[in-house]
Amino acid sequence: MLYETIMLSKSQLDCFLLFEKLSKLQKRDYRLSEIASLAHLSHAKLKYLLEKIAAIIREDNPEQAELYVKKTLDLQKTTVSLTHFRSALLFRHSIPFQFLIYYVRSFHPTVEEFLKTRFISHSTLNRNIQNLQHYLSNYHIHLSLTRCQLDGPSEYQIRRALYFLFWLGMKGSEELLEPFTIDETILPKLLDQFPSEEHYLAEKNLRLDLIIQYFRIKNGFPLDDALDFEPLYDGCAEFDLTLFAENQHLTLNQQRSEAQALYAQSLTTPFFSVSKDPIIRKRLDYYVKQFPSYLAFAETFLAYFEAEIFLTTLSEERRLPLLLNLAQVLNSIILHHGTSPNLHSFLFFQLKKAEGNWVYEKQIHDFFKKSEVLQFTELSSYFELIARVFKHLLQPFYMQIMNWTHLKVGFVSEPNAILFEKIRLFLSSVYFIQLEAFSPKYAESYDVVITTTGFFSQDFPDIPYLTWQISEEDEDLEYLVYHLMDLYRKKAGKLRFI
Repeated sequence: MLYETIMLSKSQLDCFLLFEKLSKLQKRDYRLSEIASLAHLSHAKLKYLLEKIAAIIREDNPEQAELYVKKTLDLQKTTVSLTHFRSALLFRHSIPFQFLIYYVRSFHPTVEEFLKTRFISHSTLNRNIQNLQHYLSNYHIHLSLTRCQLDGPSEYQIRRALYFLFWLGMKGSEELLEPFTIDETILPKLLDQFPSEEHYLAEKNLRLDLIIQYFRIKNGFPLDDALDFEPLYDGCAEFDLTLFAENQHLTLNQQRSEAQALYAQSLTTPFFSVSKDPIIRKRLDYYVKQFPSYLAFAETFLAYFEAEIFLTTLSEERRLPLLLNLAQVLNSIILHHGTSPNLHSFLFFQLKKAEGNWVYEKQIHDFFKKSEVLQFTELSSYFELIARVFKHLLQPFYMQIMNWTHLKVGFVSEPNAILFEKIRLFLSSVYFIQLEAFSPKYAESYDVVITTTGFFSQDFPDIPYLTWQISEEDEDLEYLVYHLMDLYRKKAGKLRFI
């Protein structure tokens, strides 16, 4: 949600949040009073926001817009998706988003020209751009409206910030930045450094990188020497650093820096997942050769949790990708002398200060106090940042292994495996549920029982239960999960992690 708070004004954000809630409601006809209650809004505020939503939708679809200004709202008839509504807000109404597009594409951008094309005042621009300026300042990047310029620690950092701000806004669309010229033959060489299952989106990511590179070089901002990429590639023949040898607008050093910067993204992003792709072994060899200390630190971290906390060793197919992801983020932190604009800065990663979270965070921080960890002196000044990132990378594994966070669910129904397997197949994808066939002998051990019978409560009056009708459609199973989530929150309370 952080991205929308950067790009949308207060009223636009309110419209977006309401539309997001509407998109999650069951498809039926609602009285406005019902929606006001569900959205925690007054009737007057709801009516005002629905009129604003209708005005935005009317630009593309007048018939759909009329649905939002009636006395009731029939969601069965609405067809405008949340993605389409969000795009309309960004592309046509977001001042910060429009400013970034204007700034990147213009050879000599000026605030006066932007104000003239948008028909807005200086005060309106200043008011709407503040959240964007605050986000950029987290990475020591300054957006000056006086000079209509971006200043930062390096040109590479500025490009990374522009990349994420455009990627999350355009969702892969390139139309807003046309026309441009990029060398398509470069993409296959860059993609070779990504796992094959990542190629679909990685190609789109890299294309956006090349588009931003095109405009920055065209407008007089080739990569500078503020970042030292050389340690990443010293003695590594698999990286073709002559990608831009034909570009006459760049010096030899700039050609090399541009190639290094593009390859760097595949070496500093935690994108590895469970896979048998050859790139995993290839990247492991890379770290053994180039940065053995990063690999050793990541190994020490994993070994600590396996031995002291998990009391088990992760399988190799899961452990190796995690090990590489830890090494990749260490590479990123050292390369950027701290943090750099990244995707997860737009996510809410702050763990609630509940008992289980305190335990987990303490275990993380205890690791960084160990004597063998303190010996990694080149990393010690970044321990606080490393701890925060490592905590998020390890968290899914931690949640899965620490079984005490599960909700134990029993299932009792007519003796028919079809019924049990249907429920088991569906609920097996829910990480916090431990499902098993109900056993009267262990009745008190269940947090809740799902039953298809009406007399369960008579036999076991003290056991919480949920009734599931065997005639219900598959689509209704999701409501079962909603009830289980509520029970999980009540049980876990202080123990839950998200």
